[in-house]
Amino acid sequence: MQKAEKRLLTQRGPGFSKEKPTIFKGIKHLFISFDEARDNFALKLNEGSVYKIAGSIDLHNIINTEKETTADHDGKAVVFEAKE
Repeated sequence: MQKAEKRLLTQRGPGFSKEKPTIFKGIKHLFISFDEARDNFALKLNEGSVYKIAGSIDLHNIINTEKETTADHDGKAVVFEAKE
């Protein structure tokens, strides 16, 4: 495992949110983990394509107020490099 991959797994860091369907006052989605979904997607792309993890970049877009939150999203995006 390369240094960038290890950093991605050890740092709470961007991508897609992981949600789970639930029935609670109708059909809704239960939020699980943005970071976990992002990391899983990044590692699968890294392992199964020419796109390799080069690092991450802090987007400085975390929101955590009484009315709004980005939950466990750490404001970081995974950076990929295309390699042959």
